[in-house]
Amino acid sequence: MLARSPHDRSTENPLMHTTDSQGTKNLLTIRGDHAKIEGKFQIADSIEIQCEVGGELDVGGKLVIGDRGVVRADVRTVDAVIMGVYEGNMIATGDVEIASTGRVMGNIKTDSLVINKGGFFNGNVSKIKDTPEAAAAAPAARPAASAEKKEESAQEGENKEKEKELAIPKLQRP
Repeated sequence: MLARSPHDRSTENPLMHTTDSQGTKNLLTIRGDHAKIEGKFQIADSIEIQCEVGGELDVGGKLVIGDRGVVRADVRTVDAVIMGVYEGNMIATGDVEIASTGRVMGNIKTDSLVINKGGFFNGNVSKIKDTPEAAAAAPAARPAASAEKKEESAQEGENKEKEKELAIPKLQRP
């Protein structure tokens, strides 16, 4: 079942809601005990998945993988809450949370990752700001360093290495 429905139940997690221009909380939800969906999806809003999805997902808001959800896809999203199973590579510009029931196998690029007690993560995590993609996306207004500056910084690096060697006493074997 694919539905967009207002959530007004107070027992649900407030992190799983989005608010539209009229102030009502909406969350696009895909449900189905035996549903399997595969393809390339571009979702402008937030989405909750409670079935099996494969392929590619590009989510403009929050991706919520419910406790019945299984996502085997490469994902680009703002935020993610994983309560089910996720396999793939994820890039999240906001926060990623792996709930206590969440199982993640894959790589995540984000600046904020929270793994709750009981949550499982097997893969690599890297900061978006430290990746070459982020460096390329940064403004190119910085002037290129001259050869002299590069040589000076290389010399400084060598000097620091020598200082470290001198500062750490070497163990003498008898």
